[in-house]
Amino acid sequence: MASNRVEIIISARDAASAVFRSLRSATKAYSTTLAELNGHARSATSSMLRLGTTLAGGLGFCEVVQTGFEFNSMMEDTRLGLASLIASTMEYSNSRGEAIQGEAAWTAAMREAAAIQERMKVENLSINWARKCARF
Repeated sequence: MASNRVEIIISARDAASAVFRSLRSATKAYSTTLAELNGHARSATSSMLRLGTTLAGGLGFCEVVQTGFEFNSMMEDTRLGLASLIASTMEYSNSRGEAIQGEAAWTAAMREAAAIQERMKVENLSINWARKCARF
């Protein structure tokens, strides 16, 4: 009877060991699957962050381009305003001393306005440079 009892205990122990082995195997498979999913999630997150950074950089670039267009538009408006003022207050003459009118006068006023703008840019840069140097 003792031997039957030992056989039952050994059989129960073997059955329990088989269950634990299969549980351990299932746990390893679950851990492997979870690690793979975490890797895929990390990869997807990284891709989304790179895409977001690219979009943000693109939006920043678009903002810079828009600011450039606005600046050029402002400079053109300023040049047109200066040319209008010059054309309405000055008289231009050609090499024979005849008064220039119409498109030729407007072209001369636009050239004068562009020259004034260039001088204003140089003055602005030199004033800003002097201010920066005065800080040090």
